[in-house]
Amino acid sequence: MSETILKLAARFPASTETQWRGLVNTALKGKPANSLTHYTYDGLARGPVFASRPEGSAAITRAPAAMLAERPWHICPLIEAPDIETANRDALTHLEGGASALLISAHTASLLNSPADMGRLLDHVRLDYAPIIFEPGALKLAQLGWIASLARSDQAALTYGFDPLRTELSDIAALFGHSKGQIITLDGRVPHEAGASEAQEIAYIGAALIETLRGLSRLGVTPQTAIKQIGVMASSDSDTHLSLIKLRALSSVWNNVLAGFGLHPHESPLPLHAVTSKRMMARIDPWSNLLRLTSASFACVCAGANTLTTLPFSQSLEPGMPDSFAQRVSRNIGLLLMEESHLGQVIDPAHGSYMHEQLTRNMGQTAWTLVQEIERRGGLPKSLRSGHFARLCTASANVRLRDIAKAKVQMAGVNAFAQIKGRPVQMRKGTRTGLAHTGLAQNALPAMRLAAPFEILHAASAKALPRVTLLTLSDDPMCAARVQFCQTYLASGGIETTVISKPSSRFALTQALNADPSDLLVMCASDADYDAVTADTLSAIQQANSCERGGRTLWACARPKRQKPWMQGLLYDGQDRVGTLFEALGLLGVHINDA
Repeated sequence: MSETILKLAARFPASTETQWRGLVNTALKGKPANSLTHYTYDGLARGPVFASRPEGSAAITRAPAAMLAERPWHICPLIEAPDIETANRDALTHLEGGASALLISAHTASLLNSPADMGRLLDHVRLDYAPIIFEPGALKLAQLGWIASLARSDQAALTYGFDPLRTELSDIAALFGHSKGQIITLDGRVPHEAGASEAQEIAYIGAALIETLRGLSRLGVTPQTAIKQIGVMASSDSDTHLSLIKLRALSSVWNNVLAGFGLHPHESPLPLHAVTSKRMMARIDPWSNLLRLTSASFACVCAGANTLTTLPFSQSLEPGMPDSFAQRVSRNIGLLLMEESHLGQVIDPAHGSYMHEQLTRNMGQTAWTLVQEIERRGGLPKSLRSGHFARLCTASANVRLRDIAKAKVQMAGVNAFAQIKGRPVQMRKGTRTGLAHTGLAQNALPAMRLAAPFEILHAASAKALPRVTLLTLSDDPMCAARVQFCQTYLASGGIETTVISKPSSRFALTQALNADPSDLLVMCASDADYDAVTADTLSAIQQANSCERGGRTLWACARPKRQKPWMQGLLYDGQDRVGTLFEALGLLGVHINDA
């Protein structure tokens, strides 16, 4: 097929960059060509076109994993349930349904108080078939012996998940070389959930690896021995390409650290357990999380993860825990990617793509520069204690929140395609207990969620049921477009709308407004209609009833440069929606603090 395509392509004349730029200038109608360039939160240019690949680029290697058999990666669901018996049933259901490994959550591990509890959790689970992975920081040293008493434990593939920023290395150094399985897991989810940029996440993992290898060396564990029992857990969000690039760049930083300790990177490829992001999950219309989970999972496996955990779409909802349906759907996402999309049939699908190759190189270099800065400041623990790394993450988080508030970055079901009343989600009863102590990194880098500002607005609206009136003045297509825009905009704050379409007279307008007495009216008209608004129309609007508070507020859907003196407020694309919706709810008598 490729030869046929090349022969066909040879018939077309070669194009030059000058010709391409000419077409770009024509299409942009006077806008500068760099208006097509977007930037990551680390300042890396994303296009619009990458015309070459960096020299020396090579395909990434997926690290081997125990008990994979013929699978390209492990599908590893999260085991999180209100009690041990339910957790055991979930584990067996997952394994029967296509999963090949199990991730024991911190909450589930907190329920284990004896060897018998460990036995009940893993009852009938074939330890010689499915790797058992403990979430970083979940397992206690005292619980190691409990596993050893289980059937086939000598054949088990275990990931203990000790986090070097939660656990004293001196307590676990003796395990290296004498205990099977992965002892330490570097938890890159911590900076991710705190809102860090992609390069900051990578740098955190790289600096943690340096700190771990250096600390173990002081305790007599050589880097050659230690690296065989260290793994990485990292997050992937709905920006498929950028997540894929981030995880590929993580491999390059991993290799740089190994080379610095005299190790051969090709002998110890990055053991990557990728988990879908929590910060991207929404409580508003949680069904929309399925889109984000699929995109994030796609990035994980294309970036070379040897283990994939796709969280349930209702993971962020409270109170309660995801039910069996939500768990089954999350498991099936991984199965679809593996068995129907066949993504495991290609080694490093992004290799050869100029965009992915170049951005992988650029992001890896940016992250490595940050690793070096952390080292100059005394290492990761000192950077966390001083607040230096937290300030970097907070700055990135604030920019992300700003972009979502302005809908520059769209989240389906949150600031785009929002619904007032969605289909309900069933949840199990139960409360997560989590870890008894969080640790240095978790205290310095508290978790956040990107949809939280909109969710606060929705919670207030759900109690008050506010409504805004939209008014059109003509049949101009712009009126319908602006009505649709305003409906979606206001729905992202939980505000319902009523539309009054082109009243035929002042009397008809007054009657319609009296029938729908909202304190806030938004005019949705064309710019020409705004220019033609008469004093008589404005008088009719103000004289109509507006609820008991009296005095209707009149806004318009228009750009600031088209604002008229009678427009007391505006709705337009690119403004801070959270702030504007907060103001709108205030005009409607809704108090956010009551939510």
